[in-house]
Amino acid sequence: MTDKMAPGTAGTPETAEAPLVTVYLVTYRRHAMLRRSLASVLAQTHRNVRVHVVNDDPNDPEVGQIVAAAADPRAALFEPVIKRGATGSFGLVFEETAADYTALLEDDNWWEPAFLQSHVGVLESHPGAMAIVGNERIWREEPDGGWTDTGRTIWPFLDLREHSYSLESLCGGATYCNSSALIRVKRSHPMAVPGSIPVDVTEHFRDRTMLDTILLNGAPLTNYAETIKTARDTTGRRWSHYQQLLTGSCFAALQSPQARKELARTLWQEIDRPTSPQAVGLVLAGLATPQARALLWQAPRIALARGILTAVRRSGSLVKLSPPGPMAEAMDFLVNAPLTQSLAGRADALAC
Repeated sequence: MTDKMAPGTAGTPETAEAPLVTVYLVTYRRHAMLRRSLASVLAQTHRNVRVHVVNDDPNDPEVGQIVAAAADPRAALFEPVIKRGATGSFGLVFEETAADYTALLEDDNWWEPAFLQSHVGVLESHPGAMAIVGNERIWREEPDGGWTDTGRTIWPFLDLREHSYSLESLCGGATYCNSSALIRVKRSHPMAVPGSIPVDVTEHFRDRTMLDTILLNGAPLTNYAETIKTARDTTGRRWSHYQQLLTGSCFAALQSPQARKELARTLWQEIDRPTSPQAVGLVLAGLATPQARALLWQAPRIALARGILTAVRRSGSLVKLSPPGPMAEAMDFLVNAPLTQSLAGRADALAC
């Protein structure tokens, strides 16, 4: 659920006391894109910014050369230059202690000049908020190296809103966006996620560290790149496994059988076609997680048949939760995360 809010402060002329923002710009062998993203940070109208360029390839000296060529004392290569992986590099943002606010920017994405000023202004006027996430304009990389504005954004609205999470919204969807978020450094609780998870689901896991609500800035001040080459899984199998975890964890956090039945009913009501991948995903989640069996009892027959057939025919289609292992660690994190526990406790209480 998303509620409209008063506009708040969109940013004010900067003074010597302007909040300090530390940006972690994570890159891996995409030099042209790095130049664009770095330039976009240094062109921010909010000038009190520090840029840590995190090079995830220790054998790539050109990153250091690009930073030096920018000739801006606010930008520096983050040391030591070691292989952390995407998830580990992203996690540096949440270890920041010196600044007032911190942000992540992936090297293929870039910001409009007002991005930080707008986000800082909103958080300054909402001191109880731990983070704000912004809208993103979607660009497509072309084979000739050019970029096309698709005319699409990830959200249809342009104003400031407060988004309220629900258990069903956590079953596969993500509200948090890596490159369009600004985080308050002095916040109520940590936002670390397991280092073993793939980059594909870092946003979904980060959602679980939030409070019950999060601020959304509808102004599309982040440019999101749909690149030709990607480190994300393109086969669908990895996403299927984590979809099972994201959904199953919400059922595992519930204690009331009635609450589990109601969540299953809500999820099935949101499915347009019983033969869709989403429908098969719900059946697989019900097969993989004992606490999610209500998904099977309420599944349309054709969806149940397709899901079971998928599990039988495709070896490894069901996630394995036996400890020890990264999937068991991920499941434990999702079940016990602050947001999951808060929403599950509320649903259990309502079901009594």
